[in-house]
Order: sequence, then structure tokens, then C-alpha cells
Amino acid sequence: MKQSLHALWLLCCTFLLSSPLLAQSTAQPLPLGAVATLRQQFQTTLSRSVQPAGQQLISLRLPHSRTLEGRVQFYKADAPQATRIIGAIAGQPNSSFFIDINGNTLKGHIILLQTRQAFKYSADSQGNAYITETDINKILCIDYEQAPATGKALTPRSSGRIDPALLKLESFPGANGCILLDFDGQYVSGTPWNNGQPINAQPAQLSDAEIREAWELISEDYKPFSVNITTNEAVFNTYAKNRRMRVIFTPTNTAAPGAGGVAYLESFSWNDDTPCWVFNAGAKAGGEAGAHEAGHTLGLNHDGRTSPREEYYQGHGSWAPIMGVGYTKTIVQWSKGEYTSANNREDDLSIITSATYGVGYRADDYGNTTASASPLTVNAAGSVNTNGLIERTGDVDVFSFSTAGGNVSLNFNTATRHPDLDILATLYNSSGTAVSTSNPAGLSASISTSLAAGNYFVSVTGTGAGAAANTGYSNYGSLGTYSITGTIVPGTSGGNQPPAVSITAPASGSTFNAPATVNISADASDSDGTVSQVEFFNGSTSLGIDNVAPYSFSWTNVAAGAYTITARATDNQGAITTSAPVSITVNGTGGGNCNNVPPYAGYPTVYRSGDKAVYNNRLWECLVDGLFNVPPSTAYYWWWKDLGACTGSIPAATTAATLADTEAPTPLTAYPNPVQGNELQLKVAGQPGTAVIIEILDIKGGQPLLRQSQTLSAKGTQPLRVNVSRIPAGTWLLKVSHTASGKVHTTKIIRL
Repeated sequence: MKQSLHALWLLCCTFLLSSPLLAQSTAQPLPLGAVATLRQQFQTTLSRSVQPAGQQLISLRLPHSRTLEGRVQFYKADAPQATRIIGAIAGQPNSSFFIDINGNTLKGHIILLQTRQAFKYSADSQGNAYITETDINKILCIDYEQAPATGKALTPRSSGRIDPALLKLESFPGANGCILLDFDGQYVSGTPWNNGQPINAQPAQLSDAEIREAWELISEDYKPFSVNITTNEAVFNTYAKNRRMRVIFTPTNTAAPGAGGVAYLESFSWNDDTPCWVFNAGAKAGGEAGAHEAGHTLGLNHDGRTSPREEYYQGHGSWAPIMGVGYTKTIVQWSKGEYTSANNREDDLSIITSATYGVGYRADDYGNTTASASPLTVNAAGSVNTNGLIERTGDVDVFSFSTAGGNVSLNFNTATRHPDLDILATLYNSSGTAVSTSNPAGLSASISTSLAAGNYFVSVTGTGAGAAANTGYSNYGSLGTYSITGTIVPGTSGGNQPPAVSITAPASGSTFNAPATVNISADASDSDGTVSQVEFFNGSTSLGIDNVAPYSFSWTNVAAGAYTITARATDNQGAITTSAPVSITVNGTGGGNCNNVPPYAGYPTVYRSGDKAVYNNRLWECLVDGLFNVPPSTAYYWWWKDLGACTGSIPAATTAATLADTEAPTPLTAYPNPVQGNELQLKVAGQPGTAVIIEILDIKGGQPLLRQSQTLSAKGTQPLRVNVSRIPAGTWLLKVSHTASGKVHTTKIIRL
């Protein structure tokens, strides 16, 4: 079978300039009956006899009255309504199929690589199953060439273990989604890769410096989105399976020999931990491939051209699209096909931030107008140091400052390495009239001018360069981080001083019961003038304005939830100051069933099976462990159970904090790791009297080399000791199973 798979991907060794594209309008779906009936047919066929992998056959119907025979390589029925079947097509070299059924949902595909044909399984809202012929490139990233700069795939790492600090990188802790960059090897089984058979991926051959740089490159590409680019396995494991993706950097190219990387489209939302792969060597080539393949998992197609006909556009000038090939370009951005002869004009940003993947954009960090400007950070000596992010096309970040008069020198710099943002900086006077603009040939900008004493504003936004059709790019993908440094003569004399403002009530951390009345009060003053108004906000939403001291606002009928309140003071010359934020919580009461149940909260709150939360005045129960940043919704019925509106008189629910005490957010830690001595220490979370089974297995998950049972003696996280003197040197899988709950936690350990 391995030889067959190598043949399957042989075409990936060559960069093809064309591929047949299916006219989607003519592809008619073939009805397959009810999903439940289809599942029963498969289960009946496969339960008749137990045969070695590749010998059991199932019939697979195709449009136009065709039928294929599938040789089953992997079969798993987790529950009566859950079935996963993976294998190859009999008599069809270079083929594969994947079927996943869970309740009335169906996903999967059939790939016939030799003839460049693909078929996609789907189900409608009534639970009816279909199969439709589709463009193979809309299922799988094929023919993504290796980087010409290296001309070779990764080879096994030989320079020792990776610096542990590099396995704890995070670009945006607490984000809605997570992409793990896996550099230290991974065992993969039961996924569509290799027809369901295991792949024991070896660690990447990247130096520590290259790992850091690849992480920086991918992090910058994904900076606009609420996604955490991390190298930390523990962080990855806290995310729900349909809110995370593993990108494996490895020389083990079983999934696609000869390619630079490979991924299944839309697999970020598959809820089954199917990873994607990067085989390129080097920080630039590996990083570009990682961003590209992760983009596929978030639903993006290739950016190519119709003339000349090519699947991957290599760009023009210094620019290339991320979903094309950017190995040799210095500016590689998200695209919507604005270049000449583009074969794909889809909106990359809109697709990534769609509800399908639950990621979305990051919140805007600064106001877009002079009225909502944030003070520029200037110390007493006049040194400027402010950082920001342009999250969306056309986003403008506006800052205010005062000067006593004299020279103002400001530098607007993009990310140090692999930036995507081309900066346009503008200086305005107090009335909002532009004084100076900077948009030089490079990506960074600078303004140096002499100003009279007074109040000013400066803005940062993304811009384009040249003609997007053939010489440059528009502002569409000009997104990412920036810093503002320089010097300003502080406004200690002659210039207007901004007002001071602080919220005096409620205190941060205050709690209320819904429907709540929250009385907000603020102190505001101006050292060289008067306060013209104080505006109160919930997040970015204005609640109301008070023009007369004492400044206050009564916020009524507040629903259950967590809120952040600020006050924004404006003085008589237009200078604005925003107070420090105050966080409050409104608990659901609802006549009994929501009483004492906390509102739903995002990360770092992690929900476990049985936890309850109030969301949109309804009571919800979590059905799984380790869930966070997935708000309760009937769309997520497999994670949250809707217990109804906050009314009625059932006994008060146990709080989420109490229910979560059964296990800590980090249920398993092993140290020292790597371990040189004979003793491995564990930190295991649980309840007193709970028995846990500790096993050490090879990385493929085979028979354990060590198996012992220990009993926890206290509640919460506690230490256990394991003698590993008989465990040989190598990388091993540590597995801890809780006998009472059935919960299993694993981590990799290294024995030196």
C-alpha cells in the first residue's frame, strides 16, 4: 500500500502548468438516500466479517450510474450514529476515499488522482445524502511545488532537541481559533492521509532560528484574525477540534511525496484533527508553505492564472499571493484576484472570517477618527513608543498628541521580518486638516516637521503600490503590525493638555443580577481648560453622554453577560482621554433555573462536560471537555445543550466553577522533559480516591512498555512519580486514563 501511495503523489514532483477544471454549473448531485440509511448500509456490510485492511469492499455510487468498489483500509464506528471509513478504490491506481458520518451530517470525498477527478459527499438539513463531482483542487491541494531555493525536502533533524522556549510561542493567547505549528514530530492515524494508515512523522530539519522565523512569518500573515499561531501543544489541546489545525513540519512526506506541502480544503472545521503538512526546508520556504496550507484548511482555493494557464501564480515584481507561490517574493499577501488573468477572484479575508470557521477578525485596537483617537504614548522626555495592528482593509488607526512646539519626528515601521503591511501615515492639525503625509517607496513611513504648540493627530493605514494588475498590489492585503517611534516636544507648555478621567463606580469585578441596572459614575477634570462632555461605553458601543459634572449614566435592563465599561472625556479644545476599563458581570437569575449560574465567558475560561452558563438569557449545558471560545448556540448542538430560557423555578444550578473542579485546565504535566534520570514526575488533576492508569507507549501507540495504577489522594492538581529506569532512550507517548470518568490525557516525553 505504501508503494501505491508513493505512486499516488508522484505527480506532485512536477509543477504542472494546467489542470482540468470542472464546469461546476453542470455538476448535478446524485441523491444517495437518507444519511442514516447510508450509514446502516456501510455498517451492515463491514460488520459481516472482520478481514485485514484492504480486503473488505464497499460499493460507492457515483453520478451517471457509475459504481466503484472501495477497499477499506480504516473503519471506526464510535457510536451507533458515528462511522468513519477510509480506503482506496479497487482497480484505480492513485485513488482514495473518505466517508465520515455523525448523526445526520455527512462529509467526505473520492479522489481519482490519475484522471484528476474528485467527488464530494454532503448532506442537507433534512439528513439527505448526496455525492457531487467537483474540481479536484477544491478538495485537495495538489502539485504545490517544493521551494526552488532549496530543491529538496526536509531531512531528519540532527542538531539535538528544540529549544523548549520555541515550543511555547503564541501570537494571540485567548484567540477564537488556534493553528499549531508542529516541529517536533507527530504520529498520525485514522485520518484521510495515507488512506487512514499511520504516518510517523519525524521532527523538522529546521534550526532553532529557522523555527522562530517561520513562526514569525505565519503569525504576521494571520495577525488580522482572531487565531493563535502557537507552537505549544498544551495550548492547542485546549481548543475544540473544529477551532484548531495542526500544521506538521516534517521530512516524512508520505502524504504527498515531492510536494512542498499538502492540505485538505475546509478541514479546519472538520472536527477530527486531520492535520496539514509542510515538507519544505528553510524558514522562508517552510513559512510560506505553512501559511498556504493553513489557508486551504480555512477554505481558500489556489490563486493561479487563466493565461498562461497555471494553478499557482508566482506573482509579479516583489509581490505574490499567499495562495499562489511566494517563495521568491518579499511581499506575500492575502488576495482577491486583482492581478491580470486571475483564475480565482474569491475574497480570502471574507472566507477566513466567515462563521464556518468561528475565527473572525481581531477587535479593532484603535479608533478610526479624530473623535475616537487614542493618545499617542509619549514619555516625559518626549520619546514615542506605540504599537498597533491594521486588521481590516481600509482600517485607520488615529492617535492624538500635544506638543509645546518644535520638531516632531515620527517613524512608522512594519514588522521586522516578512511584513505584509505597506504604511500610509498622515499628520493632522487640531481641526482635522492634513499637515503632512508619508508613503515612500518602501513599506515603512516617516514624518519629520516643525509644529507650533497645540494638539495634533496622526493616522496609520494600509496602502498599495503600483498597479495591482501587473506591477504592484492594492491595499486589500496590506494588513499587519506596526510600531510608531520617534520624538515629540511634550505639551508641557503652550499646548493643550488632555483631560483626566476615571470611573468611580461600579468597581471592577462587580456582579449584578439580570435584568440589571448599572449606575456608572466618573470623575473628569482638565488642567488647562474645561471638560465639555463624558461619554460612557460598553466595549465600543456608546451608552450615553453627560455634559455636566458629576458625570454619570444609568444603564438599565442589562442582560446576563460579561461587560467592559469605559468613560471617554473630551475637553474644550477637543483633546480626548479614555479611562481605564472596568469589568463587570451580570448573572442570570430568571426565576430560579439561571440563579447563580455565571454568564458564558471566553478564554481563559475552559468548559467541561456538565458545566452550565447563561448566554443571551438562556441556560446552556456543556456536553464536552476542554471547550472554550465557542459561544453557546443551537448550531453547536453537539457541544452545547439548550436548557431553555431563564425562567421557571427549578433548583439553583451548580456553578461552573464547582463543576470544573473535577479537573484543572491543564490535566497532565510531565517533568523533567526530557528526562535523564530514573524518575519522571507528573502533575495530574482529579478528585480524591480516583484511580488513574499510567502507561508509556511507543509513539505509534502500540503495546505499553510500562503500565501501572495509582490513586489520587487530594482534589485538584497533585504530583505523582513514575520509575522510568526500564524505558529506553527515545520519544514516547505518556498516557493517563481516569478509570471513573473514562477521560484520557496524553503527552509526548523524551527519554535521554
